[in-house]
Amino acid sequence: MTAEQVKILVADDEEAVRNLLQRILGEAGYEVTTAADGQDALYKVSLGEAEVVLLD
Repeated sequence: MTAEQVKILVADDEEAVRNLLQRILGEAGYEVTTAADGQDALYKVSLGEAEVVLLD
């Protein structure tokens, strides 16, 4: 599995953290989406937008 095939959801209430992780992971070739809260994260997971979830 290559980085391009992995969908990562970054869930964090701090915008700066979301943006930093999105940039770093995106530059590494991952497909990254973000969520600002748990409700949005659960919704995006239910849509199949993530194979890996990073949260705090």
